[in-house]
Amino acid sequence: MSHHPTWLDSTVDKLKPQPAPPPRPNAPPVDQTEWRNSVEQKPVVPDLTVHDVGLSVFGETRSLRDRPSSNEPIGSARQKIAQAMINDAELSHRTGKPRNKVHDPVEPSDDVLRNPEERAAYESSLRAAREAYLNGHDPTPRISTRDPRLAALPSRVRFPLAPSLALTTIRFPVRMRLGTPLG
Repeated sequence: MSHHPTWLDSTVDKLKPQPAPPPRPNAPPVDQTEWRNSVEQKPVVPDLTVHDVGLSVFGETRSLRDRPSSNEPIGSARQKIAQAMINDAELSHRTGKPRNKVHDPVEPSDDVLRNPEERAAYESSLRAAREAYLNGHDPTPRISTRDPRLAALPSRVRFPLAPSLALTTIRFPVRMRLGTPLG
């Protein structure tokens, strides 16, 4: 007698209910605290960290709240303020000019952070600074962290091969191959 299953045995085995696969294990929880701390300790320029930018944003915007009639959420506005502060710090560092005056980066007291609205504003401000630092998109118009000369460019560009085509832009490279700046 053979130990190989017959075609009838293999057909019956396929029709029998099969046990379900074991449940998939849950991924372990990830503690984001260390990541936040590492990003917040990154220097934007010497003597100014991302955390300092967040504290300055908090100082500037702690009294502001979301309203139904607002154009944008307060978190988005805080991120733009943080980006403007970072741009200013980078530009000042490159040119040697003093930075524009903003609220000093002061850590709020425990009493202040017990207030839920103040706590939310504090966390939103730190998150805005982290996102502004990590995000490659600069939402502030006419300010560039890469090349401050771009802000001085004209906003309309004409293409010599297609005179009827004009491009309106906030930033455009200084040396262009396709077009020439309108003067």
